Amino acid sequence: MYNIEKIIKGKNHKKIEYRKISDLFDLFSGMTGVSKKWADDGNCKFIDYKNAYNNVKIDITLLQNATVKNLQQRELKKGDILVTSASEIPEECAMSAVIEDDIPEKVFLDDHLFGLRLKEEFKGTINTTFIKYYFDSFEFRKNLHRAVRGVTRFYISNPNFMRLEIPILSLKEQNDIVQVLDMFIELKENLQAELTARQKQYEYYRNKLLSFDESAESLDTLHTHTHTHTRIFLRTRNKIYKTYWNGRSIWWNASNSTLYW
Repeated sequence: MYNIEKIIKGKNHKKIEYRKISDLFDLFSGMTGVSKKWADDGNCKFIDYKNAYNNVKIDITLLQNATVKNLQQRELKKGDILVTSASEIPEECAMSAVIEDDIPEKVFLDDHLFGLRLKEEFKGTINTTFIKYYFDSFEFRKNLHRAVRGVTRFYISNPNFMRLEIPILSLKEQNDIVQVLDMFIELKENLQAELTARQKQYEYYRNKLLSFDESAESLDTLHTHTHTHTRIFLRTRNKIYKTYWNGRSIWWNASNSTLYW
């Protein structure tokens, strides 16, 4: 296991606790009795596959129309994680997005997705955005093959997916990780001219932050020790991006694509 002080300086946990997804979340399926989707009108709204596949966080301004036989269905809520259930290639199974915003009533889930809802006893101790980010990490996805089935088209075995494990950190530690990764998502969305480079940087630091192997580098050793420690503000839409990790400023060095703490 990876010592948590290697993620957040000053913490001194002996090891990381892992729990099965089923211990923390209830799984639910998408809407049923669907007769029409993506029409100009319908008797309900729903969040579709593309919204979950393309986004880190669900865009609730992109609700689609559908017609269903029965309106007594599971309604989506803030904090739900929406997961793709199938794909033509196994690597694209279980792509997910989280609902961070308040969502109207009577919004249902696409029948090509499944949802995860945090159990009541874990509310206030688990940040579902952190869990969504962990689902994207190399550490999680290297184990995802245990839940993927298929030959020409691949799908998620829900029971096997729910047996996969996720790390249990303190809420502060979860929030700190989310803060850093959110910064990269915002940069990715706004710096279109540098989208490809920023995506690689986001993936690199995401996997470093979410790797709990003992051989993984600590945050303090993620710095590249060069002589060009030029601190550069990131400016997008005339806004200076500056965030904090454990009380320390994070700066971007554009000359060598490195973060400095």
